[in-house]
Formats: sequence, C-alpha cells, structure tokens
Amino acid sequence: MTRTMFDFTGANLGRIPAGASIYASYGNGKYAVDEEEFARQFPDAIRLLIDVLGTAADRCQIADVEQGDLTIATAIQWIQSYKVLHGKPGTVYGSRDTMDALVPAASGAGQLAGFDYHIWLATLDGSDPQRPGVIGVQDKTVDNLYDHSVIYDDNWYPGPVTLSASVNVHVTSADGGEHWAAQIADVW
Repeated sequence: MTRTMFDFTGANLGRIPAGASIYASYGNGKYAVDEEEFARQFPDAIRLLIDVLGTAADRCQIADVEQGDLTIATAIQWIQSYKVLHGKPGTVYGSRDTMDALVPAASGAGQLAGFDYHIWLATLDGSDPQRPGVIGVQDKTVDNLYDHSVIYDDNWYPGPVTLSASVNVHVTSADGGEHWAAQIADVW
C-alpha cells in the first residue's frame, strides 16, 4: 500500500488541500510553518517537520540535505543525534546526487541507510529507484504550492506524531566535537 504526502512552505499552509495521509512543512528557517495553525488545519493527519538548519533533531523528523540547507557533514551529525534522541531512525531528504554523496559518507561514519536513517528521495520524475532505505519519492510539484510524494513504507510514521514528556539528552558528534543538549519531543 502507498500513502500520499504533501510538503510545503509555511506561507502556503492555508492553500494546501485535504486528501493526503501525511503533511510535512518546515520546522525552522525562513519558510517555517506556524505549528499551531498546521495542527488546526490538519488535526487528524500525520504532521511532520523538516529541519533546514541542522539544529532541530529534537523536534523535526526530517533533515533537508540540499544546497543552502544541511551539508553532508551536518546531515551525518543530525542522523546520529536523531537516533540517540528518539531511539529510532530519522529521515533525510535530498536528490539522487545528494544521496550518492551522503550514503557512503554516512556509512563511513557507521550510519547505514534503512537502519540508522531513512531516505525520502526527490526524483521529480515519478521514478522509483528501489534503493536501500528509501521510504518514498517526491515525484512532482503541484501548482507551485506544494510537492507531492508517494510513500512506500507503511511503517514510516504509521500514525500521528504525539508529544511526550521532555527528557534532557546529551549527544557528542562522531568527530568528538560539541556536546548537544536537546529534548525528546515525539514518540510513535
């Protein structure tokens, strides 16, 4: 079974149609969505947030790995942080070229696609790449308002994301760098 996901900028929230199983929008950056309005507009849908800065593995479920957003190195740190914070794999979004660079780099850091993180792949041509870790593909843009994706993995966010009690966690990057303190904000 496949599911439909629409993703969009915060400015387009009021113009996004009903009918998708999953909705995703930006959790930070200049295109961030108003999270209260997001919840009001789609109260029964699965709502996910996209991190474009690499600073919100505690509350965003998807890392945007594109030019102007997360770098490969930042994405690897995000993957590690997300898994420590939530005890499950996060998701990275990017093009085939980006994933061709990220997957081996992440593997070299001990992070395996499909085990330590999922891939939401931008193809924009409807093709299904059948790569390890791919949970779905973004296949088209609709009316310049939102992107349409087909999600293949029924286990990827099978129900609404809910809030849990906050827990402080410290994470150290693979290169021994900065300690990050964050809070667990979602559970299955």
